[in-house]
Amino acid sequence: MHNIFAPNRKIKIVAITVDEGIGGYRKKTIKNASSLTDNLGVEHTIVLFEA
Repeated sequence: MHNIFAPNRKIKIVAITVDEGIGGYRKKTIKNASSLTDNLGVEHTIVLFEA
């Protein structure tokens, strides 16, 4: 999506990651998502899900 839409200045790309608080894998995937969005220059918001 970034390659297709980023060149169009009328479109703003943002990323949202939902942290469900599941241990064991979520910490690593959030780190990877943050790294990817940093490299792409995309705004990234992490939302905590609390039951």
